[in-house]
Amino acid sequence: MAVISGSEKTKSGILSSNPLVVYAEPNYIGSASTIPNDPSYSLYQWNLGKLNAPQAWDITTGSNNVIIAIVDTGVDYSHLDLNDPQKLLPGWDFVNNDNNAQDDNGHGTHVAGIAAASTNNSRGIAGTSWGARILPVKVANNNGLVTAANLASGIRYAVDNGAKVINMSLSFSVNSQTFVDQINYAYSHNVVMVGAAGNDGSSTYRYPASSDHVISVAATDSNDARASFSQFNDKVAVAAPGVGIYSTYLFNSYASIGGTSMAAPHVSGVAALLLSQNASRTPDQIKYMIGSNAEQKGTPGFNPQYGFGRVNAYYALTNHINYLMPWYDQQSAGMLDWAMVANPNTNTTTLNSSLTIGPDLPASLKGTYATNPGLSVTPSFSGTMGGPVKASSSDGSTQALFSQRTLFNGNFNETMGVPESKLETDYYFPWYDNTSPFNTFIMITNRGSQQANVQVFVHGNLKGTYQINPNAASSVTYSLTDGPVEVRSTNNQKLLVSERTLYQGGFNEIMGTPASTLTNTEYGYTFYDSRPEDNFSGDWVMIANMGGSTAHV
Repeated sequence: MAVISGSEKTKSGILSSNPLVVYAEPNYIGSASTIPNDPSYSLYQWNLGKLNAPQAWDITTGSNNVIIAIVDTGVDYSHLDLNDPQKLLPGWDFVNNDNNAQDDNGHGTHVAGIAAASTNNSRGIAGTSWGARILPVKVANNNGLVTAANLASGIRYAVDNGAKVINMSLSFSVNSQTFVDQINYAYSHNVVMVGAAGNDGSSTYRYPASSDHVISVAATDSNDARASFSQFNDKVAVAAPGVGIYSTYLFNSYASIGGTSMAAPHVSGVAALLLSQNASRTPDQIKYMIGSNAEQKGTPGFNPQYGFGRVNAYYALTNHINYLMPWYDQQSAGMLDWAMVANPNTNTTTLNSSLTIGPDLPASLKGTYATNPGLSVTPSFSGTMGGPVKASSSDGSTQALFSQRTLFNGNFNETMGVPESKLETDYYFPWYDNTSPFNTFIMITNRGSQQANVQVFVHGNLKGTYQINPNAASSVTYSLTDGPVEVRSTNNQKLLVSERTLYQGGFNEIMGTPASTLTNTEYGYTFYDSRPEDNFSGDWVMIANMGGSTAHV
């Protein structure tokens, strides 16, 4: 039905109160993510999907004020996906000492296309940062060999000719002072530097990737596994796609090539997008935003295989923070909820944030807040019930903390928000109890881009299959006591999952454990108390074996 603009929610509320109406809501209008028309994008460029590039391009496709220097074997000036005069700048050849940085190897051309190929031109491929310009700096010969002196000269030339990002997909076994001095020069001029971690498949350091002030990038495949050839060590900052990467090549052609050389320009492209969004960001801020918003892979936290995770352009641009909780309830009897947004910074930076409850399209904006360093805000929204709950930092470099505090019949619970960049597709709980006096709900939020097909297993038995729309929250319950519980998206949509339990007037919520974190064999807790004199009627240690054989515990 048609209504007067601005009265949609009022009318839908009136209709919903009619017992003959199942539900009523406005006919919302959404928009698709930005998909370029380059023919090879959908055919071969799985790598850009891994970066959430289409969602990132909704925010920015890159600015031509940002120059990415490709310090490599040169770039093919005749390639139709690169040779736009607004894209490809004149460069320099330090091998032959002339102004013709034409590629005679193919490596540099391939790297340039990944970082910033001309895009949405109905030709070839898409680049990570469409709008960024390319500065070719030829430091390696036709065999791909480079000297420390040429690399140093190339870095200096790139800085002095306006580069804001320098991609160095080459490596040395020695951290030569010759190029270290120029890396320090670039850093002092606020230039972001990205390096290929190396292709030895070992933990040895390769330079300049492992030099100070350079973002070292490891390589992953289409399943997010570390590439067998990729270096792994404590200098790796992040990982990016680097196996079978389709990009520009010599003689106006295209090729699929693998290596950390191919992983690095993805990160250079993301750095260019971040600088297009805010040109004042420093190299340290760019590194923090890329690393802290990377998708966790391997063991939790930092690990040598992936660094802080596989890079995600969209999360970096939105600074993930997007912190999420599955549900908010200030409506049910006895329930009081507060959304806690804190600024933990101790400097002078103010945290600018917004808080929404409900689906993103449209986002039900509940408030915007400017929080001074070391302080927090505690908003509460009377009569509101729904999910998911999202606290978003609108400041590109300001950290945030988010939690949800609940009072239920006088009992208190606090649950920390989950960064959106850490969401996965498969979660576990050790136990489920929905027999009196327990009342337990499994809360499932779909944060994927399409409908999620979700299966719930209890003790290995399928208990239900559900379809959950994007950005929608749902709850399921079963009349049983058993465990463990697994909640899985069968079509790889990112989920946020928690278990909410009501017990004799009390309330507790725990977040699901992502499957990727079940890598430890030893766990510790701070305290155990089942003594009646302490008013504890019982404490249980819940142990679930998710391995393939009997666990001896």
